[in-house]
Amino acid sequence: MARLHRVHESADAVRPRALRPAAALLTMGLLLTGCAGADGEQTEDGQSAAAATAQDGGATASTTGGAEATGGAEAGGSQDTVAESQGEGAPSVDPADFPASNTTGLTRMETLKGTGVVPKSVVSNQHGLMITNNVTYRHNVVLFDTETREVVQALDDTVDTDAMGIEGLSGVVSGAPVEAAWTQDGRFAYVTQYGLYDVGAEPDDNCTAGSAIAPSLVYRYSVEEKDWDAAYRVGRVPKYVALSPDESRLLVTNWCDSNMTVLDTASGETEHTIPLDTMPRGIVVLPDNKTAYATAMWADKLYRVDLEAGTSEVVMHTGKNPRHLVLSPDGKTLYLTLSGADQIVKLDAETGEVLDSAPAGDEPRSMDISTDGTALYVVNYYDSTLTKIDAETLEIIDTAPAGVHAVGVTYDEPSGEVWVANYGGTIDIYDDTDGVGPRAGGTAKASSDTAGG
Repeated sequence: MARLHRVHESADAVRPRALRPAAALLTMGLLLTGCAGADGEQTEDGQSAAAATAQDGGATASTTGGAEATGGAEAGGSQDTVAESQGEGAPSVDPADFPASNTTGLTRMETLKGTGVVPKSVVSNQHGLMITNNVTYRHNVVLFDTETREVVQALDDTVDTDAMGIEGLSGVVSGAPVEAAWTQDGRFAYVTQYGLYDVGAEPDDNCTAGSAIAPSLVYRYSVEEKDWDAAYRVGRVPKYVALSPDESRLLVTNWCDSNMTVLDTASGETEHTIPLDTMPRGIVVLPDNKTAYATAMWADKLYRVDLEAGTSEVVMHTGKNPRHLVLSPDGKTLYLTLSGADQIVKLDAETGEVLDSAPAGDEPRSMDISTDGTALYVVNYYDSTLTKIDAETLEIIDTAPAGVHAVGVTYDEPSGEVWVANYGGTIDIYDDTDGVGPRAGGTAKASSDTAGG
C-alpha cells in the first residue's frame, strides 16, 4: 500500500539535499534526449525540445509592451540560492478591482530568457511564487518570484529514498518533473515525476517497456524547507496531479497504467487505483470532493470518477486527444481541450452534457481560467500562441504570440497576469488587466497574505 513518506526529523537523518551532487547543477545546460516531447505529445515533427530551445528567440508581441528579460539568476546556480524575499513577491491591487477578464486584452510584458528552463508546465501558488517543471531536459524545478521575475531556486529532481523511508526503493533516485498542484495556502507543491531514471526500464510515452517501467513518485515541495519533504508512490509515468478542494485527496493519472491513483493526503495511503483507458491525463475535482473528471487522451474518452466508491464511467467519446480540463470557479462548468481536434468543449459539470464547442488554435494543450470565471487562457502548441476565450460564449477575445511550442499556462490572481511556458526555453508574461494590475501601472500595495516568509 502506498504511503506518504516524510524525511526523518532525527539528528542522524540524512537530508536528500546533502546527497545531491553539485555537479548535477553545473550540467543542467546539457539537454537529455530520448523522450520526444518528454510527455507523450511530441514536439513539432519529432523535433526535440533542445532544438526548439535553440530557435526560440521569444515572442514578438503584436500587443503593447513586450520587454525582454533574462530572469535574473541562472537556474544552474546553487539550489540553496533562495531570495530572502521569497513569497513576498505579491504586492497587488485588490484583484476585486480588476476589470472583468472577458473585457480586457492581453499585453505581453516580458519574455524571460536565459533562466535555464525547458518547461513542460508553469503553475502559480497565488502567493508570490511560480514553479516551472522541466522534465527530462533539465531534471529540475525552477521557482520564480512573481514580482521581481527572479529565479529564487533551482532544485534538482533527486531524492534519497533511504532517508525518506520509501518502501521498495533504495538509494538516490532521479525523477523528471511534469506537472504541479499547489495547496491553497501556497506552502506545498505536489509534483509528478515522469519516471525514476535509476530504477527499472526507461519510460517513454509509448510505454515501450511496459511493466518493466518502475512505478514512479510524486514529490512534495515545501516552501519553508526549500526542498522535497515527502514522496508518494504512484503508477507508471504519472502525468497530471490535482488536489480535491478540501485537500484531503491527491489524484494522479498514470499514463502507462491507464488508471488513476487516489491518495489520502493525511495518511499517505492509496485509497483507490481506478481504471481509466489509454494514456489518461487531465483531472478536475468537483466542489463535493467526491466526484472527479479525467481524460483518456489516446482513447478519446472523458470519464466521471466516483472518489468514494473508486469507480469510473465513460461520460462521452470526445473527439481526438482530450488533454486538459479546467473547472469554473463556481464548480458548475467544465472545459476541455481536444488537442488533436483543435477544439474547446464546454460541459455541464453535474451531468456531463455538452453545452457548446468552438475552434481553438493548432493543437490546444494546457488551459487555465480567470479567477472571475469569465475567460479561458489556452496555449496552442504548433501555433506558438496564447488564445483568450470568453468562457460563456467560447468566442475568441484575443490571441497573442508566444515562444516556440507554448505548452503550459497559469493565471496569477494577485497580479492579473498570465504566464506561459514555452518548450523553446522561455517564459512569456502577459498583463490581462488593461493596465490596472500592480506591475502594469496600477498602484501596488504589500500583500499580507504571503507564503514562504
